[in-house]
Amino acid sequence: MTSTADASQQPIPTPGEPTMNEHTDPPPIIELPTHLSGEAAALLLELLYQLAHNLEALYAEQLHRYYHRPDDRQVDIFEQSDPPF
Repeated sequence: MTSTADASQQPIPTPGEPTMNEHTDPPPIIELPTHLSGEAAALLLELLYQLAHNLEALYAEQLHRYYHRPDDRQVDIFEQSDPPF
């Protein structure tokens, strides 16, 4: 008899325990808790949203320049040496 493993039944690795993708996945920046109550998960998510919002506000100008930088592939249709009139 063959059984199929459901993704929800997969064991959660403990911190420091190697995973199946240990050679392809970069290490996490921080270790997140694996078992949180619903309220704790909601509070953590709210904290992360606030952090992202504050970072966007603090670095708005730099982010705008980064995401709206000129496209190097854009073709200049006007010759720079040709006067406009």
